[in-house]
Formats: sequence, structure tokens, C-alpha cells
Amino acid sequence: SWEAILMASNPMGSNPIVAMSYFASPVHTPPPNWRGQAEHPDRVTTAMSALQAAGITTRCELLQCGREASDEELQRVHLRKHLDQVARNAAAQSKSKNSFFTEGTESAARVAAAAVIDATKHVLGDHGPRRSFVLARPPGHHASRTGVPDEGGEGDFAEGGCYYNSVAVAAAGAQQDGVDRIAIVDFDVHHGNGTQEIFESDPSVLVISLHADLRYPGTGAIEEVGE
Repeated sequence: SWEAILMASNPMGSNPIVAMSYFASPVHTPPPNWRGQAEHPDRVTTAMSALQAAGITTRCELLQCGREASDEELQRVHLRKHLDQVARNAAAQSKSKNSFFTEGTESAARVAAAAVIDATKHVLGDHGPRRSFVLARPPGHHASRTGVPDEGGEGDFAEGGCYYNSVAVAAAGAQQDGVDRIAIVDFDVHHGNGTQEIFESDPSVLVISLHADLRYPGTGAIEEVGE
């Protein structure tokens, strides 16, 4: 079953100070003999186990949050044809050089996006904590408005295991809620090219990507400073 848990840390009986969402997405798992990028459930279950071993989860209040992001929410940053293509590829269980699709991929990507949206709304609310952390998959920072083709060549879709750009969708939702200045700091070995493309002409969103130079997807030079 889906598991997307919103946890509000409440140490020493104080008011919650951290909100954390967790979503392992067991229905979105690499097919047998998959040789593409290494995004898989263990990436987040291992991290969650470490948090549990450190005793962090024992100081958290667990709140269920298992919904899927709506078309309206996703279309704040993605074109309709992007959503349709994700659904078609999931139904066909297709794959490219860097991404795979299962029957559950489209739904899993929507739940991951909703986890980030709801964690952001929790922070912006009057009674929620002022910080949040989302531990979820599949990731999203390579996903652009239309789904940029990856290194596999023309016709491939969904770069680097990213289907919907959860952080961008949440940021756009925050804008709808009246937030007029947003900073997104992306730290990963790969450049967050999708997030950059979505906001490169929006002066109200500052996108900072900290990544290894010239690695996949080959973008993110220091000269790329928006429009």
C-alpha cells in the first residue's frame, strides 16, 4: 500500500519544529537486469532506517498524507502533454537509457509530488512547524515543463528517473498561496536542469544548483544565470 507519512518532530514536549514526509514507492521498482541509473526504493528506505536507528522517529508525530497530486497542481509547472506522456509510458512500462516506467510509476510520482506540496503548505500554515524535510521517491529535479529527452536519443522521455518536478510544483503552489520570494537550493552530483528550466525566466524564484561540473545531464555551467 502507499506510504506517505508527514511527521512533525516534537522534542521535549515543545511545539513541532520539523515536518518530514516519507514515501518509499514500492510499486515503482527497477525491472530485472536494469542497467540504467540506480534510483530504487533502497535509496530512501536506507535513509529512513538510519533516522530510526538514531531515535529521531521516536520523537515524531506521524500524520498520514497519501494523496496524489492533482492535474491542476502538476500543470502549474508541467504542460498537459507531459502528464499525458508519463501516463502513456507507465501504461506501456517503457524504458530509456536513464529511466524506467512501471504500472505504478505515474501514481508514485504524483504521491511524491503531493508529499512535497503538503509539507510546504504545512510550513506556511499558521500552526505548523517552520521547517520541513521530505524523504521520497521518485525524484524530480531533471523534469522540465515538457520532459526533456535524455542521453538515450530522440524519443526518450523523463531524464534521470525524474517524472514530475516535486519541488517546482510545491514552489508554484506556494506562489499561488501568496509567497512572492522563493529560493530553491539543489545539492546533488547532477545539475537540476529541470528546475532551472522551469524558473529561469521567473525573477521571484532563485534557483541554486550545487553539482559536479560537466556530469550528467551536461548542463549547469556557471554562466547559466537565467533570463
